[in-house]
Amino acid sequence: QPETVNDLPLRVKFLLDKSNIHYVRAQWKEDGSLQLSGYCSSSEQMQKVRATLESWGVMYRDGVICDDLLVREVQDVLIKMGYPHAEVSSEGPGSVLIHDDIQMDQQWRKVQPLLADIPGLLHWQISHSHQSQGDDIISAIIENGLVGLVNVTPMRRSFVISGVLDESHQRILQETLAALKKKDPALSLIYQDIAPSHDESKYLPAPVAGFVQSRHGNYLLLTNKERLRVGALLPNGGEIVHLSADVVTIKHYDTLINYPLDFK
Repeated sequence: QPETVNDLPLRVKFLLDKSNIHYVRAQWKEDGSLQLSGYCSSSEQMQKVRATLESWGVMYRDGVICDDLLVREVQDVLIKMGYPHAEVSSEGPGSVLIHDDIQMDQQWRKVQPLLADIPGLLHWQISHSHQSQGDDIISAIIENGLVGLVNVTPMRRSFVISGVLDESHQRILQETLAALKKKDPALSLIYQDIAPSHDESKYLPAPVAGFVQSRHGNYLLLTNKERLRVGALLPNGGEIVHLSADVVTIKHYDTLINYPLDFK
């Protein structure tokens, strides 16, 4: 037996309850149409609700914001503005968490008004957990005497540890990585038995001219006459954390890079 029109408000309420859409509001207008607003977690779930309403002949206006589409829209803005590795997850109605090592610089200041213009986005938060994980890995490598031997490279949510090691250093590295995993089970670590990179021009302000040992300490001499010691801060935000006649090691945020030298 077909239900009467008077049953519609109740049927719509049951439909939303049954669909487990708790943040969608349904308001009936004087002209008999239905105004939907609020938030839903899944656009697929909401599509089923729309199909049901249409099958009932309900005239409706849909202003519902779906979390998965909101996440996608934020992701699109970040990619367009130069953050290709940023990952976005929903933190509830109108709220997203951005996973990336974002610096509060001019580039990010251009992004914020674009995020503010996204309909339904009420709040966004940046997670720097990857940065702190990278700091922990690099600290452990330095503490365990592996600095100058391995590179650390962030790769999405993982870290790639690379370097050609002898048996004893391989054992130390495996113990170091096991301890890091025990401390943070969510940490994703990949070891690759490959030689370090040779392109120091990306991080150093000028090519290396020599390695100098003096009574005031060792330093790297660049072709522009600049002298760099351990602890020196580089123009792009990197820091020299290890220096010897055969390697210079630079920490750049959550990346550790070794550049072989030949001054022995």
